Amino acid sequence: MWKTVCLSKGWFRYSESHRLHSAAPLWLSSDYRVDVMRDTGELYVWGRNKHGQLASLAAFLLLPQRIDASCFQDEKVIAVWSGWTHLVAQTVDLPLIDSLIRVLQNMEHCQKKLANSTEAPTNCVSTQDDFHMKILKDISCEFLSNIFQALTKETMAKGLKEGQLSKKKYSCAFQSLLPLYSPVVEDFIKVLHEVDKAVAEDLEESFPSVKAQLKTQV
Repeated sequence: MWKTVCLSKGWFRYSESHRLHSAAPLWLSSDYRVDVMRDTGELYVWGRNKHGQLASLAAFLLLPQRIDASCFQDEKVIAVWSGWTHLVAQTVDLPLIDSLIRVLQNMEHCQKKLANSTEAPTNCVSTQDDFHMKILKDISCEFLSNIFQALTKETMAKGLKEGQLSKKKYSCAFQSLLPLYSPVVEDFIKVLHEVDKAVAEDLEESFPSVKAQLKTQV
C-alpha cells in the first residue's frame, strides 16, 4: 500500500557521530532535509520542517526522528521516494500484492488475445499501446519484486489463508518476474518452503530453471 507523507525540500548534513549507515540501505536528501530508511523498515527524517511536514511541530529537526509506524498502518516500509515537497513510502501490504498480480494477469490475458486475433477486443489495449503496456509491466514487476523481498513467513501464510496469495497468482507473478528478477524468485521460494512446502514444490516444477538454480545452491 502507498502511504504519502509531505515533506519540505532540503539538504541537511547530519553529524558524523549520529550516522545510521550501519542499518540504513536507503538515504534520500535535498536542501536542508534527509530521509533515511533502515533495513528494519523504519523511516527517519530530519532537517527543515518549514510546513510541519516531517510529522513534527518543530520547525527544524536537529536529530533523526522516526516517523511513527501508525502513519503507515504499522506496515513495514520497504521503499521510499522523496519529491520536491513530499515523501512516498511503499509498505508490505497484501491487497497491494493482489492488485499488482491482477494487473499482470490482465496484461497477460490481453496479450494472448491480441496474439490470437487480428482484431483486438475492445477491453484490451491496441498494438500501438504496447510501449505503454511494457512500462506498466516494468513498474509493476519492480514494485512486486521489492515486496517479495520483504515478505515474512507470517505474511505469506496469512496471504495463502485469505486467498490473496495462491499458487496460480505466484505462477503469474513469476512468469513476469523471470528472468530479470531470478534471485528474488529463488529467495522467495526458499521462504515459501517453510510456509507451504507443497505449493513451493509445485512452483519449482512449473519453473525448471528456478528449480535447477536452487539445486545448485544446496
